Amino acid sequence: MRKHFGAVRAVDDVTLDVAEGSFCALVGKSGSGKSTLLKMVNRLIAPDAGTVILHGENSLSGPAPASRRRIGYVFQDVGLFPHMKVAENIGIGGRVAGVPLSRERVAELLEQVELDPSLAERMPDELSGGQRQRIGVARALALEPPLLLMDEPFGALDPVTREALGRSVRALHDRIGLTTLMVTHDMAEALLLADRVLVMDRGRIVADEAPAALVAGAGGEEAQQMVAVPRAQARALTGLERSIE
Repeated sequence: MRKHFGAVRAVDDVTLDVAEGSFCALVGKSGSGKSTLLKMVNRLIAPDAGTVILHGENSLSGPAPASRRRIGYVFQDVGLFPHMKVAENIGIGGRVAGVPLSRERVAELLEQVELDPSLAERMPDELSGGQRQRIGVARALALEPPLLLMDEPFGALDPVTREALGRSVRALHDRIGLTTLMVTHDMAEALLLADRVLVMDRGRIVADEAPAALVAGAGGEEAQQMVAVPRAQARALTGLERSIE
């Protein structure tokens, strides 16, 4: 895949295979190209060159809405429609596709993201940030896509809610057999949630490692600069605990 914005090479000839059933985290500093890459997969940004093959089919051919129905997408800012009830927000993709969701299906989706089905009749402004983001996940899964993309899905949440929702999403991934590609700038989050961590820098993937390998020092300079942040935080916390003792 390739995408240039003038002289800026946002995504610079990236080739990536994602195994079915895996949970991959795409990590990098701001401007590294990770969100641009994710948006090209979902056709929110048109690539200058490249293809996206999903289950043997080119997702960049044919109408974009039809391609997007095969790919679940969770936005950082959730993007719920404020004038629609929770059930309507979850079912918006099915309604556009001519496949309306039943009440039972909406209830099932809410239960999958660990919410009470009674929330189906609530309005988004009646919910907490964590609840709204869970509804965003339910909406992304409504049409049972084979691939789930998540773009900084927990970035706007407080640390406690963020950690709980991250664990919940990982458990959901395992429980229903998702294939997940998540963009995050938080290396600790990537190491704790993903099976595979991809580090981007200046439009290219510069490291592709298992979390344990990164912690052990693999991946090169850029990756280790990012691993150094949670490692230093862990050491500082350990020092605080020892000082209390």
